[in-house]
Amino acid sequence: MIESKYQTFWRRFGAGLLDGLVFLPLGFIDPWKWSYQIPIYLLVAWFIFHETCWYLYSVLMHGRYGQTLGKMVCKVRVLDKSETKPISYRQAFFRDIILIITGLGFSATMLPAVLHGKNPYEINESMEWLYLLLWSSLSTFWLLAELITMLTNKKRRAIHDFIAGSVVVKSS
Repeated sequence: MIESKYQTFWRRFGAGLLDGLVFLPLGFIDPWKWSYQIPIYLLVAWFIFHETCWYLYSVLMHGRYGQTLGKMVCKVRVLDKSETKPISYRQAFFRDIILIITGLGFSATMLPAVLHGKNPYEINESMEWLYLLLWSSLSTFWLLAELITMLTNKKRRAIHDFIAGSVVVKSS
């Protein structure tokens, strides 16, 4: 039987949805900027910000508070696997390392389009479809692996928790 403090699946799911809402305004700004004649250096700066802000948010919030805003609302906290102390910034970074590497890799494939003043989120060429398909496949595989891992151990630790040496527990 799973100890109550580790039964966090739905809370973590809700926290993810709430954290997504934090970044919803960026989704409205992004298409808007492509409809105006904005200098390339500003497009590149925005693209880099847009593509990295989630990782910065996650690592900085987990490293500082052991929670994102979504986790605070849903009352879950990330602790060191010893459960005696909060995670460090290093552990917070390693919790997201796979997403950071794949996300930055995908962003690197889209950067040339930005440098040419094209919206990288509009799929126009077959190679861009291939990158999108590859990224989607990797993301789906990672999500399934994370879910299977989380649902098959007593502390409900996902792969990223094993990588970082962390555990997610209910907070009061």
